[in-house]
Amino acid sequence: MNIRLSLFEIFLLQTVIWLGLWLLSDYVAALLTLIIGAIVLAVLAFALIAEVIERSRVPKKYF
Repeated sequence: MNIRLSLFEIFLLQTVIWLGLWLLSDYVAALLTLIIGAIVLAVLAFALIAEVIERSRVPKKYF
């Protein structure tokens, strides 16, 4: 079973899951949103710091 989802389909699926979680439990959804948001920001900051230290050939659109 090889299912290939497009980026838009993945976005819609994730949106439905998050909305369902918010409807079921505000507290858990808020907690997960804050935790995942913090992790994403930390990874982005780490990538930007690494880019400043040593330039890569990745286009700026990546960030």
